[in-house]
Amino acid sequence: SDIRVSLIVLIYCLTTSHGSVTRTSLEFAIPSAIHLVEAGSTSAEKRVGYLFCNEVMPKDHGMRLMLINSIRKDLESRRVARMSLALSCIIAVPFAEVVPAVIDLILKATSNSSSVCTFIVAFNSAEFTLSKPSHQGFGHQNLGCPFLR
Repeated sequence: SDIRVSLIVLIYCLTTSHGSVTRTSLEFAIPSAIHLVEAGSTSAEKRVGYLFCNEVMPKDHGMRLMLINSIRKDLESRRVARMSLALSCIIAVPFAEVVPAVIDLILKATSNSSSVCTFIVAFNSAEFTLSKPSHQGFGHQNLGCPFLR
């Protein structure tokens, strides 16, 4: 889609501009990225939307709630690729509001009969534990996940 291509170009500009393009200057595109996360028809589109949000969205941005709702929807989808994208987003830029909103879905996914879903949740959760054990004041011990203790 055109939105996907435009967001890729903006991410490229951000990473190669040596400071002349800032995250703040790209905030105008956050609504488009959220739209791509919510309504993307392919995993590739959703991936670009999540990546843009991870790279550009400030922690106090007003559209965080919309991103959390999209993460919940992708965790509920039971499509492994979408679940993995949502979990990767949580790991890349965790924020305090997301844990209470998704912990029940993560625990539910671990009890899923699909061993692939269980593996993805366990792998991503372990990555979260190793990379950001006390980010935003909640450590892995507070997540309530038995395999993270």
